[in-house]
Amino acid sequence: MFGGNQKISGRQLERLLVLDGVGKAGLLLPRFAGRVSGRTFLLSLLTAVFLTLGYTWCIARLSRKIENDFYSYVCFRLGRPTAVFLCFLYWMYTFVNVLFLLRLFAAIAVTFVLPETPEWILIVIASLTGIYAASGGLEVRARFSEVIYPFVVYPLILLLILAAAALHPEAFQTKAEPLSWDAACRGAQMFTAFGGIGLFLYLIPFAENQKTGERALFRGIGKILAGEFFLFLIILGTFGEQGMKALPWPFISLMSSVEIRGVFLQRWDVIFTVLLLGSFFAALATGMYYLGFLTGKIFFGNRNRKLRLFWPAAVVTAAACVCRDYQTAVKIYTLLNGSVFLPAAIFFTILLLILEHVREGRQ
Repeated sequence: MFGGNQKISGRQLERLLVLDGVGKAGLLLPRFAGRVSGRTFLLSLLTAVFLTLGYTWCIARLSRKIENDFYSYVCFRLGRPTAVFLCFLYWMYTFVNVLFLLRLFAAIAVTFVLPETPEWILIVIASLTGIYAASGGLEVRARFSEVIYPFVVYPLILLLILAAAALHPEAFQTKAEPLSWDAACRGAQMFTAFGGIGLFLYLIPFAENQKTGERALFRGIGKILAGEFFLFLIILGTFGEQGMKALPWPFISLMSSVEIRGVFLQRWDVIFTVLLLGSFFAALATGMYYLGFLTGKIFFGNRNRKLRLFWPAAVVTAAACVCRDYQTAVKIYTLLNGSVFLPAAIFFTILLLILEHVREGRQ
């Protein structure tokens, strides 16, 4: 633990990463895959795993070169206009990500828990919760992650193990398809669900030390990737290829189908959904924090801490309410984050690595 020193432990950083990605990826990946065969889906997911691990390696290597903070480092290497532009790219990525999360939260809550509640009310409530958690700064979010992590992740692991007991071997008999260009493209699209790891570069000054932060990054990403791969392997083995294509929320359908003896525990559809929504609160707090943090880098510096958090939070909440439905949010996420903001952020990451390699070669 810590207090007032603006430093977070490796365990806290790892838990922030896991809570930020586990629920979103589990629900977003089937939307990216579309109605493809089970084998093509898993091949695409493996492609996304390799791309994510490669990007994580690049982020880790670049983090070793940062002595103070990422913004100052980019200013030194590429100039202040480029540093501001890179902040803007990550700001837009975070904005679209939070918009998607708000719509996802509302869609799941209305479908499984509160069917009579208007979605805009749920969006506002989720947004206010995220703003409240983010307003306390990084330390409050780190503590919040430690408190909520065992109540969200451990039950999900238990349910995953119990669901694996109901596998049907014949469900794995999918149509044989070689690795195709379409599968690779879908894998690249799935990779956008994990693209937010680039924001880790801005958290480096807050980790206990560089090595601790790097290990936490790999552990957190490794847990998410392994969990998602085995999750969809179990989904395929439980519902079969056709079931995975037909179900709108295969992640929730799998967990809600788990049977545990006891009258109270028969409603796993509600219990699991509440656990999943809890992870969204943590992810929204992370998104709101980054919006405020990057807004400060672009416009305010270290001044007006409340203003730099509340106005982007208000804008993204209004955008989520105006956004027609969850399907529209997925399309916005895919088009902007997958085709514009994430590729641009990756380009600058690789450019900085190349510049470092050239500089070290000259020395």
